[in-house]
Amino acid sequence: MAQTYTSGGADPLQAGQSRLIRLAHDIAACHHERWDGGGSAARMVAVADVLDALTHARPDKAAWTVEEAVTEIQRNAGLQFDPETVAAFDTLVLTGELRSILARYA
Repeated sequence: MAQTYTSGGADPLQAGQSRLIRLAHDIAACHHERWDGGGSAARMVAVADVLDALTHARPDKAAWTVEEAVTEIQRNAGLQFDPETVAAFDTLVLTGELRSILARYA
């Protein structure tokens, strides 16, 4: 399913000529990369994707708090996520920048 899902988002962008469209293609194609070798590429987007998924309600689950989601992401550093990416994410948490980003875009 993830392969179809990611290629379905990436395929329409594949012929893009601008840098932004090529970047969007790469992100769409690769945002399920996992640090343990599973999935596809784009480590920062993988963390953001999980943060978004955890903090929003779905038909089968309630939304987690940001704090719960951050703890889950930190717990999976070196497993599901690149530890250096999680360290950069932690900097956003500690400086309050994550809250600012979430307020702006969530």
